[in-house]
Amino acid sequence: MKFQFSAAKLKLLHSPNEFYQQLIFLCTNARDRISLSALYLGTGNLEGKLVQATREAASRGVRVTYILDAARARRRDKNGNTSLSILSCLKNEFPQNVTITTKYNNSFLSRLLDVLPTGRICDALGLFLEIYGVFHIKIFAIDHTSILCGANLSETYFTNRLDRYFVIQDKSLARWHHHLTDYFVAQENEKINATKNSFRNTITDISILSQKQKRHSKLRKNRKKNKRTKFSVGMVWCFPAMQNFHARIRQEEKLLFELIDTATLLKGSSLGLATAYLNPPQDLINKIVKDPISIDIIFPASSAHGFASASGLRGIIPLAYNKIVQDLSFALSPFQNKRLYAWQLNTNDSFHAKGVWLFQHGSALATITGSSNFNKRARQRDIELSYLLCSSDTRLRRAWTNEWHTYLRNTTRIEFFDKDKEEEATRPLRFYIYLSRLFFSSFL
Repeated sequence: MKFQFSAAKLKLLHSPNEFYQQLIFLCTNARDRISLSALYLGTGNLEGKLVQATREAASRGVRVTYILDAARARRRDKNGNTSLSILSCLKNEFPQNVTITTKYNNSFLSRLLDVLPTGRICDALGLFLEIYGVFHIKIFAIDHTSILCGANLSETYFTNRLDRYFVIQDKSLARWHHHLTDYFVAQENEKINATKNSFRNTITDISILSQKQKRHSKLRKNRKKNKRTKFSVGMVWCFPAMQNFHARIRQEEKLLFELIDTATLLKGSSLGLATAYLNPPQDLINKIVKDPISIDIIFPASSAHGFASASGLRGIIPLAYNKIVQDLSFALSPFQNKRLYAWQLNTNDSFHAKGVWLFQHGSALATITGSSNFNKRARQRDIELSYLLCSSDTRLRRAWTNEWHTYLRNTTRIEFFDKDKEEEATRPLRFYIYLSRLFFSSFL
């Protein structure tokens, strides 16, 4: 599956508030279709305004679809509200053109959520199922506009949890997103069919095009010889990739590995990877170590972590990720061109920006964005949707490059950790951290 459109139709947003205002604007002005998919919908005032915007759209005859994870959508807040209770009035008022769907992650136990009454047993089962694996796909499509983003529909993602935001005005891509939500509504996850993507030639051609003035004759020869994708300056190619390990759909996994392989073939290339939850699979670590490609990895510092303010057992989670950082820094320590960076601002902002950047001579040729954190959980447990974007447009590539360097400016380089020296404060919890790594590594 491949989409092609002008670079003028793609706009980058730079803050959670811009993302929220864009959603409100698009839903307020929707004329035909609204398709929204996320892990969950929050229960606060900002989320209420979004639901109200979709309610007003539904009153005009706009078809509205919400898709949420079955377990997370039933988690109660301190007032007893859930994502589903917030949306129930919308569904009851406009039953003909509003669809509210929850998706399971291929677990028999998930079906019990539909029959168990609300209470502690249901809450405990829901929490277990969230740990087991969730429907993590993010779709924000309104009429002919799509927003490629990894955020959820809750207040923190609208105010201070930083993500990536690509607003694309392309009818074909938006139609595909609307059809995909219809498919999720009608079908079980295990019946999703994978499609084959081929993008390496496109990236290679863009690399050649960026040196057009110096190598014009060679470009013409390569095009004729290899019969590669025809394109013109100022275009964008978008390749969706899904990951559903339980259904044997492993597009995103293959996409990432093929992008690394492509980078090794391009002279002067390097990679950047950002994740909100650093826990790479062992085969990815092996590939990063084995391949000569230069790579920088950004992850949130403990204070900017999604679980930074968590209490109880969840408060141990950032410490478990710190142990992962230590192990990874040890594995990468022999290599000068493989670096780790911890992102942190002197505010209450947290880091949720996820993606991969392919650079050549310092300029971004392509990027991967979407819901995935490229970790063990995304690989083996959650259902993900990501996108590879390639472009021949100089201005857009500069924007991708600047985006990466903006993240990098707010980081601290992580040097080699001495495994024999850990902070004194973590010593009492070391046993629990060890257990979390030993038994729950694939859940992080």
